[in-house]
Amino acid sequence: MLSQTLFSYVPQISAIFSFWNLLGLAATLLYFFWWRRPHAKFPPGPRGVPLLGVVPYFGPSPGVDLKKWSVEKYGPVMSARFGRDEVVILNTFDAINQALVKQSASFSDRPWIELFCGLTKHDGLVLMKYGDAFKAQKHFALKFLRDKGIARRQIEDVLNDEGDRFVEFLKTKSSGPVDLKTYFYWLTGNVISQTALGKRHDYGDKDFIELLDVMRMLFTDPRDATNIGLINLFGFLAKFPPFATTMKRFEGRMQFILDKMQDNIDDHKKKFDPNNIDDFIDAFLYERKFGKRTDLDYSDTHLRAFCRDLFVAGSETSSTTLSWLILHLLNYPEYEKIIVKEIDEAFGSEGLPTQSKKEDLPMTCAFIQETMRTKTLAPLAVLHLASNDTQLMGHVIPKGATVIPNLYGANMDPKDWPNPKVFNPRRHIDENGKFVLSNKIIPFSVGARFCLGESLARAELFVFFVKMLQKFRIRPAVDPIPSISEEVISVVVSPVDFKVTLESRN
Repeated sequence: MLSQTLFSYVPQISAIFSFWNLLGLAATLLYFFWWRRPHAKFPPGPRGVPLLGVVPYFGPSPGVDLKKWSVEKYGPVMSARFGRDEVVILNTFDAINQALVKQSASFSDRPWIELFCGLTKHDGLVLMKYGDAFKAQKHFALKFLRDKGIARRQIEDVLNDEGDRFVEFLKTKSSGPVDLKTYFYWLTGNVISQTALGKRHDYGDKDFIELLDVMRMLFTDPRDATNIGLINLFGFLAKFPPFATTMKRFEGRMQFILDKMQDNIDDHKKKFDPNNIDDFIDAFLYERKFGKRTDLDYSDTHLRAFCRDLFVAGSETSSTTLSWLILHLLNYPEYEKIIVKEIDEAFGSEGLPTQSKKEDLPMTCAFIQETMRTKTLAPLAVLHLASNDTQLMGHVIPKGATVIPNLYGANMDPKDWPNPKVFNPRRHIDENGKFVLSNKIIPFSVGARFCLGESLARAELFVFFVKMLQKFRIRPAVDPIPSISEEVISVVVSPVDFKVTLESRN
């Protein structure tokens, strides 16, 4: 009787064992597929947890975490699972230079970046797929910027004129606390507007201010900044709350900017004169009509994305770096006297700042360079894609792998910069008191994808920083002064909001 009863439970017991066996097999297969690597010589690195990868292990600044993992365990070329994607991270200048410069043909493609490609796909030079068409349009853009937009003599005239207008504007605001962070967008936005769109705006122009405010909020909205940074790395998050809400706001702002660029394109098409090419849109329209390369994309959708790239990058990087310069000056006042003395001796109170006199301002140049080293604006740059199987520093990088140049890791590498977290401009001045320009500080990236506006941005930083200190004593409006360790971390690293008082030196 008992044996019959036990025998009746055999099918149920068997089913239970079968369920657990299947579950164990599934877990084993998941573990196997998750932990296997694309190649025996694929760079080492953490795998994280199934489906999410290393997402749960990141703090507010992924570049800092990746550099830490690199130094402590994995080396300059490492890997990590970002969601389900295999990602290779380059954490030193040597690794970045080897990949992006010496092996540029293999590491200059772009993956699908959900944050930016959703609206414009691969339109615009920043997101364009690497190949002959990219090289041709990059050459076209560089030639325009060199010949029309950033020829050294011409751009210094433009920058000094805009700087003088900006100073006069600030004088009307100097009776109380001033938000330089916002006003710097107006300043640098006007420079790129003249270069790309052929027009300058008064500082009270409401439409211009609205455009710049929308642009500024792309990366600094306190509701969305952290989420934007994560979506940039882990595109799949954009489909899930609360990231979906962030993505909707981001795309709404990006669409607003694209629409404004299209309005400018439409105006240019109505007034187009092939004998009067004044700005980038004119030059692009000229190439569309008269250019010899018929295989290139000269569509409006490509042009508006191109203009967006110029406008966002051109105003964001310079304005944010200027804000960091002022905040560093407030936190390290011991350098102000040295810098002001250099400026007074080189230019006096009314002389026009020119880069030809940089040799006479070693501390000024060193202060700017050290700020750019310690505050990498885009710590993880823009994602790259390996276009073929290739070897890199003893590792095999398979075709299709996403590659991240950790610019923060390079700029803060203890091998190149002893005590890298210490702000020390004197490290850029040699024993003869001369400023040493370093090619290992790469805020604008390197290789085929380096920032087209690098020359313009460097000129802006020098001229505008010098002109500000030529005309004003800049003091904190509140006590305590915001710390330089306080950051708004998104795709771009910005200082927190702060205000200053401006005391005229003239």
